[in-house]
Amino acid sequence: MPLPAFAQRELFGPLGIRTDSVRWNFTLSSSNAATFAQLYLRPRDMLKVGVLFQQHGNWGGRQVISRQWVAQSTAQLSTVGDQAYGYFWWHQWLNVPASEGTRRVDMVVATGNGGQKIYLVPSLDLVVVLTGGNYNSTRSPATEIMAKELLPAFLSRTAASK
Repeated sequence: MPLPAFAQRELFGPLGIRTDSVRWNFTLSSSNAATFAQLYLRPRDMLKVGVLFQQHGNWGGRQVISRQWVAQSTAQLSTVGDQAYGYFWWHQWLNVPASEGTRRVDMVVATGNGGQKIYLVPSLDLVVVLTGGNYNSTRSPATEIMAKELLPAFLSRTAASK
């Protein structure tokens, strides 16, 4: 079965992601040559993938991907530069200003070129999707937005509701 058909049947379909909402440029190789993919999803569909992983592979009461695969793919399997890395998931943390002082917030992040990000913040039961157009750059405005705007606001709101 071709990869796009398999992905639609086993992943995108169960998440309610329509075939016409996915653009996927991929190269598969049986040699040791580079294998890569450029997957284009709408932000709402990126969010579905994030929620699926945050819920340990469960979507709407159905186990779409195994709990074990979610754990393994988001685990710290290697280090690239100074960051831990799983299967396409990076481990990052931010020091975020909070009412009780600075708080370290650990995240697992899927990242794409240009600032496309899916942030999983398990300690806050939070999934955030940010998109951008900062292509071929090492600077990440999305991470700055998380550190300076979204997480501080979320932490202050969480503290106020307690």
